[in-house]
Order: sequence, then structure tokens, then C-alpha cells
Amino acid sequence: MRMRLLFLILLMVVEVQATTPTKESVAKLYIATFDRAPDSAGLNYWIYDSGLNLEGIANSFFDQDETEALYGDVTDINVFIVAIYYNLFQRSADSDGQEYWESELMSGSIAPSLFILAVMNGAQGDDATILDNKTDVGLAFADEGLSDVADAKEIMSGVDATEQSKLDALDKFDLGEEEETKTSTYVGSQDGTLFTSSTTGLMWQNALLGHEELAEALTFCADLSFGGYNDWRLPTLDESKDFHYNMNAQGDTPVQRFSTCTAEVVSDGYVRTKEGASQYGSEIGDPIGFSGKANVRCVRTDDGSTPNEEDSSLTSDIEAVVARHNAIRQELYSGADVSWSTTIASTAQAYAEVLATKGTMEHDPDTPYGENLAIATYNIDYTISTNMWYEEKSDYDYASNSCIDGAMCGHYTQIIWKDSTEIGCGSAIIKTGRFENGVIVVCRYNPSGNYIGVQPY
Repeated sequence: MRMRLLFLILLMVVEVQATTPTKESVAKLYIATFDRAPDSAGLNYWIYDSGLNLEGIANSFFDQDETEALYGDVTDINVFIVAIYYNLFQRSADSDGQEYWESELMSGSIAPSLFILAVMNGAQGDDATILDNKTDVGLAFADEGLSDVADAKEIMSGVDATEQSKLDALDKFDLGEEEETKTSTYVGSQDGTLFTSSTTGLMWQNALLGHEELAEALTFCADLSFGGYNDWRLPTLDESKDFHYNMNAQGDTPVQRFSTCTAEVVSDGYVRTKEGASQYGSEIGDPIGFSGKANVRCVRTDDGSTPNEEDSSLTSDIEAVVARHNAIRQELYSGADVSWSTTIASTAQAYAEVLATKGTMEHDPDTPYGENLAIATYNIDYTISTNMWYEEKSDYDYASNSCIDGAMCGHYTQIIWKDSTEIGCGSAIIKTGRFENGVIVVCRYNPSGNYIGVQPY
């Protein structure tokens, strides 16, 4: 009875709410369904281009030729159940589980795709460890840009609950070597909004602000109130050189990965950054002509003074995204406007930099906040991203509290989640992958929304 109750709970989880797909969850679907690592092209398609939620992707897997070749029409239920358990956990189902799933599948109470999701979600103990190891191997394969199906099967063979089996699998394709970690003299503040150099005594913003007019950029720092300080200024050329030599975007800790623009304004002019020098073959600090977008990162001397926590200002993009969220919410109810949180925004910015460096769009499993993500090959800001999420409104049915026809609507429901009254966003330029030089936007919400079985307002 206890096992039956557990299975029913798992079914409720996969049936009640459409699930936003992540690289990890889709990789597990590949493992469970095909007994192989995800190919890079396929994984990118399902995550970025299919427009389907996780349940829709799982269902679509059964329209693939590869699935037909493996299972036919799934008429032999016993063989199918055994295959999925071996694909995931290297074992057969226990007798109670085999009997339960056989009954559910034969009666049509559950589709084969939802059966796979339920078994995935129910992994515990050694089963969970095996699946985690297989997922790590599968994602390493796909992240390397590999797509050969035979190789995808080969790398997964032999992976079990031991760490050594995972390392051996990665070594088959030279995926197990770790890049040398570079060090930095820059130390981040607790919330990741500021960085201070231990050698120069300079404090820098963990934000890159763009201005369409050079004159506006030149006066921006002097007028800036940020982090509790109002004595910001433009850096000199030598200060900027030190910053960009030390803050290597590929080597530092995640929250320090923000040296991604190709040029910045300094007090000595408009110059190349380390990123720009790498791309264009010039030297850091080379003067260049203004190209229509003035990127500014302000600096101040760290004199040890205590910041004024009440001293803050909202930039126009922040004001715009707050206003847009409130306008969307006011279509449905009043008296529950959102406000901007610098603390939440700092976590969103830090995670945006992580995703930009990886070139992926995947939710942070460790954040306590609700989270909406947007990605594009072109420049998008917080408000454009919000409008993209707002387009899901037509795919949400309030009466049934569900997405329509397998579409995604969780971004929209997070925006209108009445109890979520604080937001903070961050963005970064993507450094690698199919969205390289595009933009990733992360917006977070407190308290988190999208609770299963609960309507947003």
C-alpha cells in the first residue's frame, strides 16, 4: 500500500503541473528512453526550439524512429518496464513495482511517457546515485558538442553508482580533464554586487551598464548611487587594464564572470577590454572610436567606510521591468504590486554570468526564489524578456490551473503569482555555444510561486 501511495504521488507531480524542461531532466529522458547520452543537437532542440514542457518532450520521444525501433508499439509491457529500469538503474523493478506499473500501463491509466517520468522522479538511494552519474556523463558528452548516437551509447555503458565508473566513462572521450583554475586578486562582497581588489584597493561594480550616448556614459559614474556609496568614478586606463587582466571571465569563480564586453569607457577614452582584444586581435587598452554603445563599469577607492544602506537608486531598465510586471498583475487584481530587491537582483546577476559562461539556459536547482529565464541571439533586456513570458498568457487556463495542450505557461504564472512581491533581475552576454554573443536574462521572485495545485491568485 505504501508503494502504491508513493507511485500515486509521483503521478500527481507529473500530471498536475507542466514542468519546465532543464538540460538535466531532458538528459535523464534520453537515458531512460534510449539508454544513451543525449546528442548535442537533439538536446539543444528539445530545450531551446521545441517549445514543449517536459511532459510534452517525453510524449514526443514516442514519435521518434529510435523509440519505435526499441519498443515498437509498447505491446509487451513487461519487457518495456524491465528495459526502462535497466536503462535508468541497471536493475529490474522489484515485484511490487513491476506488478503496479504493469497494471497501470495495461489499463491505459498512465501513458508510457509519464511512466518514465514517474520512475525518474522516484529514484532514491543507489538508484539516484546511478542516475546522477549517468546524467553527469550524458551532459558532459552533449556539452562537448558530440552527437554520434553510437558514441552516445558507448560512453554510457558501464556507468554505475561508483565515482570511478563515471570517471572511466568520461575518460573514454577525454571529457574528464578539468581546466586549470585561474586565481584572482578580486574578492566579492557577500551578495556579489561589488568586488574589491586586494592589491589596488579599488572597488568595482558587478554590473556592466550600457548607454547609447557617450556623453551620458562619461557623467554616469559621478551621478551613481550604488551599493550604499555615492563616490563612484570612471576608471583610468591603467585601472581598467589591471581589472581585465585579473578578472579573466573563463577562470574565476562564477560570480566574478562579468568581463564580457569588448570595449568600455574609461577616463582616458573608449578602449578595448580583454574580451575585445581576444576577439579582434588588438591589445587591452587600445583606443577605439565610439561605436554607438558606451559600456561603463564604475570604480571607487575602498576607504573602509560603511555603506549607507538607504542610499540607492533604480535605473530606467529596473523601473521599466517593475512597471511592466505590475501592469500585467493589475490586469487580474490590485493591491499586490512587486518591488525591486537589490539582494535578489545580485543573485540573479551572478547566476546569469554562470549561464553566460556555460552558454546554456537551465534553472538553478539551489535558489530559494522563483526563477524565469530568457535567452536570445540578439540583445534583450528585462522588459523584453517579461513580454516574452507574457505571451504565455494565452496558454494558461485559470479554471483548470494548467497549461493548454502541453504548452509552457509557468513563466507567466510566476509573473502573476500574487504572493511574489519582490523581484530582481540580471543579464549577461553569452560567451559560447549556439547563442554566443546573445543575451541571457534571469529574473527571480520572492516568495517563490508556481506551487503544485495552488492557483496564482
